[in-house]
Amino acid sequence: MRELGRIIRVYAHERQTRWDKVVDRAERTINATAHRSTGFRPVELHPGVEETLKIDPRLRPIEEEENGNEEEELERKIEEAGRSCRRELNSVKSERINTERRKPTNQATKSG
Repeated sequence: MRELGRIIRVYAHERQTRWDKVVDRAERTINATAHRSTGFRPVELHPGVEETLKIDPRLRPIEEEENGNEEEELERKIEEAGRSCRRELNSVKSERINTERRKPTNQATKSG
């Protein structure tokens, strides 16, 4: 249950009405993943048992108006984040170059 809570917090934090979709996908993923202590997937340990999670319809959130462009919006956010990172890295690079240019050159000391 703790892992499921983490998954919901990560994937449904922006649109909290999507938790039921997140739970369904998380269940399928967890049940299809081998556990490190047994080396088996849960579905392999219980052959013939199809354990599907049924969410009571009364618990499902009221659907918000679905945005058909969710993938496009996510892609746009990723691209913008990439551009922002590149700008920040270029800024840091320029500052570093300017700092290096301002440093005095290492001249041999004159012996007296």
